[in-house]
Amino acid sequence: MQNVNDIKVQIIEAAMRLFNENGIRRTSMDDLCSDLRISKKTFYLYFATKEQLIEEMMSFMMKEIDNEYKTMICGKNSIECMLMMIKKTYIINESHNSILQDDFEKYYPKLHNKFKGQFTKMFRRAFEQNLRQGIEEGYYRSELDVELLSSFQVFFTGSRAKFEMGLMKMFSRKRILDFFNDVFIRTVVNDAGMKYFEENYYAQK
Repeated sequence: MQNVNDIKVQIIEAAMRLFNENGIRRTSMDDLCSDLRISKKTFYLYFATKEQLIEEMMSFMMKEIDNEYKTMICGKNSIECMLMMIKKTYIINESHNSILQDDFEKYYPKLHNKFKGQFTKMFRRAFEQNLRQGIEEGYYRSELDVELLSSFQVFFTGSRAKFEMGLMKMFSRKRILDFFNDVFIRTVVNDAGMKYFEENYYAQK
């Protein structure tokens, strides 16, 4: 017999996939149940409403991202972590169809605002931790305004999607990613950090 949490995760993962493919509005609970081969009665044993499913799905996504980030940076220095964090942000943005985000914001504005705030805090905290780590390691400039810079980076990352779409008509995603990595790293590192960055980052290209 399956564990209740296992079944909930299966429903959430199926919802994530279908919402990402078709949008939240166009994906009915009938569609979801058909995909999972369960009855609606079974579905409602775990989620009372579609809105509850979406709320728990977003919480699930946040935990997955947070856990993956913590695993990803384990044992790495600040520059390696920063490059991986920026790349991961791109991957997250790439993997989610805009229709999901558009539907989420339009039809569930309270939930959207709630989780937008939580995601912002999570990413800002990660950037702050990285900046402080880099200063302690002697790779980042000691005079950095950590709070302001981390807030700026989160805001810039979240607001440049349309700008990047225009760039991708002319340049490859890798070239754009390399450019933003280079600009941000050069903003925060000192001479020792720049030396490490050039010896390791460019050597891997």
